[in-house]
Amino acid sequence: MDTLRVGIIGCGQICRVRHAPEYSENPRCQIAGFYDVDPARAQAMALRPSGDRAVVATRLGETSAAASMMVVKGSPPFSGVKDVRAALQRADMGGALNTRELLDIAGVLQAARCVRSYGTGERQDKTSIDYLFSALQANRFLEEKIFTSITGEDEIERTKIDVYVVKIGGSWGVLDYISAD
Repeated sequence: MDTLRVGIIGCGQICRVRHAPEYSENPRCQIAGFYDVDPARAQAMALRPSGDRAVVATRLGETSAAASMMVVKGSPPFSGVKDVRAALQRADMGGALNTRELLDIAGVLQAARCVRSYGTGERQDKTSIDYLFSALQANRFLEEKIFTSITGEDEIERTKIDVYVVKIGGSWGVLDYISAD
């Protein structure tokens, strides 16, 4: 008998406690993928244990390094992190962003800067997760320009900012701005 490939839409509690376990345990089914309005929730549901000893050892080392770092420094500063991919994609296609989207982008830039600083701060020992922190890119100039130019959810002070259209440069996370003139 052929295997039935199943796609699960919605990764809330019912998915976690009932649908995903039932499909996973059924030998006639294979979960092809997950979808949720929160992409992180769908990614978390798609995680599966590895049977490869080297992968397990690497992940265990990274988990231990993160736990040790949190004992010394506390939790990393993830406040302000939101999914801004849709806004960045629209800006990349030449679309304008509203003030909420600009504030969200500034929040992600700030979080990237703070988490990078958290991970690469005042320590001299190398860890197995250093590559995660060094991969983060921030643009403090743009972050501050957005935060100081937006006075409220729907108000941009024209005297403080000459930026109305945000365009994405060659790589994700590098934001260039264009004058409205």
